[in-house]
Amino acid sequence: MRPRLFLPAHVNLRGDLAAFGIAPRRRARPALWTVDEVGLHAWTPDQAEPVVEIPWVDLRDVEPDERRSITGQSGWSLALVTGAGRLGVIARPALGSPLGASARKQDDLMRAVRSLRQELQHTPAPRGSSLP
Repeated sequence: MRPRLFLPAHVNLRGDLAAFGIAPRRRARPALWTVDEVGLHAWTPDQAEPVVEIPWVDLRDVEPDERRSITGQSGWSLALVTGAGRLGVIARPALGSPLGASARKQDDLMRAVRSLRQELQHTPAPRGSSLP
């Protein structure tokens, strides 16, 4: 499937990592998420296949998630909410960037993922002359 959205992410994740099949080692954690007709897919630089897949049918919501840094400053991430639990993903402005995306960018990404979920999860099945 061709991705509709690329979401660079920080390897610091929050939530029940084991429930999502995410390795405890930071180097083995996803640095990029893609969004397509099937759902969300998490990728690491070392593997050709996604290390995590969250199909649209399993995704209950995408919510803002407030995080506190070690200095006490507030930051925002996206919380992917499924039946398995909640996974906080910090979006980055670009691949490899050490910084998290701004609160406004996180909000824009949350709305984009929600919109794509609504659009792609409820796409009518092709019928009649639209069949391949």
